[in-house]
Amino acid sequence: MYDYWRVSPSFVLLRLGIVLVICGGLFWYERARGVSSASIVTLMGRESLLVYSVHLLLVYGKFGPFTFADWVKNSFGFPAAILTTLLLLVVMWALAYGWSRVKASPPPWKYAVQGTVLAGFLVVFFFGPN
Repeated sequence: MYDYWRVSPSFVLLRLGIVLVICGGLFWYERARGVSSASIVTLMGRESLLVYSVHLLLVYGKFGPFTFADWVKNSFGFPAAILTTLLLLVVMWALAYGWSRVKASPPPWKYAVQGTVLAGFLVVFFFGPN
């Protein structure tokens, strides 16, 4: 059985085109505004590994009875998908901003927060839900 949404080359190219348009828009935005360390694009670039891994955990992870993939079940319409995407972007921006503030804080506070987060990830990794 052919599944257009998973294996169609035209759908993959469409998504690639959308990503390239977004990247071009961000490039234009940064070029017109001037690159600064306070820019949202720069912040997300500095914290991209954290943003990428946490967004994958949110979208595909299982947190007790809640699973985002089960909640969605391919049932979102266009407005709900846009709203959910914008919500995820805001949450990822807040996470990147908070983490960059932690990294800029005094060493004892920074190491305590980083150690706590690491311990939490290790506990979930080794003892989390199956």
